[in-house]
Amino acid sequence: MTKTTTETKKTPEVQETSIPMGERFETVGVFAKDFAGAAQTGTKAYFSAVAEIGSLVYGFGKQFVTETTEHATKTLKAKNINEMAEMQTEFVKHRAETAGEHIQELVELARDKAEEAVNPFNEMWKPKAA
Repeated sequence: MTKTTTETKKTPEVQETSIPMGERFETVGVFAKDFAGAAQTGTKAYFSAVAEIGSLVYGFGKQFVTETTEHATKTLKAKNINEMAEMQTEFVKHRAETAGEHIQELVELARDKAEEAVNPFNEMWKPKAA
């Protein structure tokens, strides 16, 4: 004959709080409202940033195509191989400098726009004046 034992599990203790139930719900409601507002503002800022960054990158591409086309046209008119090599060297130098400027501009814009998108959530956590 097998003997079975049943073990009783203890219910975890619930800590009491001095905050009345009505205030707890009010606090949750305020948080939910603040969060919804932050999410809406942050989302608008995010999509605005995507559009602005896309426009900036498009402008970079357009500039690159224009400058490359102009360079190719000038290069074909070079009088000799030395002039062509000199033109190519100058163009590569210019493109490297321009790319560096574009990267810096893009990084600064992306950082600023990321801050705009996140800032509503940061503001939500700041203590409110009583």
